Amino acid sequence: MMRFPANSVLRRAVRRAKQAFRPSCVILLYHRIGNGTDRFRNCVTVEHFASHLEILRKYAKPVALQTLIRNCASRQPVRSAVAVTFDDGYGSTFDWALPLLEHYKMPATVFVVAGMLNSIREFWWDQLDYIFSLPGFDHAELNHYYARLQHAKESERPNILSRLWSRSGQKPPVRTSHRVMDSGQLRQMAKSPFIELGAHTMTHPVLTRLDTVTRSAEIINARNVLRDITGITPMGFSYPHGVYDESTIDVVRSCGYEYACCSRPRGVASLGCVYSIPRFAVPDWDGETFSSKLEGWLASPAVSR
Repeated sequence: MMRFPANSVLRRAVRRAKQAFRPSCVILLYHRIGNGTDRFRNCVTVEHFASHLEILRKYAKPVALQTLIRNCASRQPVRSAVAVTFDDGYGSTFDWALPLLEHYKMPATVFVVAGMLNSIREFWWDQLDYIFSLPGFDHAELNHYYARLQHAKESERPNILSRLWSRSGQKPPVRTSHRVMDSGQLRQMAKSPFIELGAHTMTHPVLTRLDTVTRSAEIINARNVLRDITGITPMGFSYPHGVYDESTIDVVRSCGYEYACCSRPRGVASLGCVYSIPRFAVPDWDGETFSSKLEGWLASPAVSR
């Protein structure tokens, strides 16, 4: 005689299947907004970013990141929910993104590299991109130098870049399009009802390559600096380069952060761990391409975490 599974077993199996194939909630990751492109696909033009926001407002359900996290952590995701995030804290986030976010009433979370505030020095990857746009540089070397700078100590990077600038025969440019926000801009942006601030370390290192003391300082000092400038304590964190491990999660949690984002490209249905939240990085797509990608992300089943 054929035996059927007990009702309780069957119910659990059905529940697991439903959870595993819930439609995704989506978290988007942007970096710099402005005109012009770069080799690392970090820049989205103002025109394209505006079209992205218009599409989100029409066809998705934009929510604040913390709201999306709470819903998914409680296994109650909102269908077609999308949260917008920015990494690094470029001045263009204030100059170009903020007015558009406010126009479309779009909440966003901005993760800031606190140690770069008020600096005219560009991030090392933007300097590298500029250098390899100059005559005399073999693009085959670009990936080598990117990896070298990414894994270098903060004290080593200036020397590596200095040798490249000397080789180029030029001085590092001061480009307003690539600068980081100053304290006044950060303070003003933090007052917007559509903006939540998060921390992105002090110097944007690969955290897993640091000793425990240095890693903890990068994580907690960034929070303290942002709090001292704005009067708001950041509750969220973003891992530089998207790289983390269990010990890094432990430090982030112990420093008082309530959640942390990485850059693994996948949707979210539910969250067992709120310290490894995935995001989709958005390059400089036109509206049609973005709409198609977003439709696919929202329709794809997300495996519950």
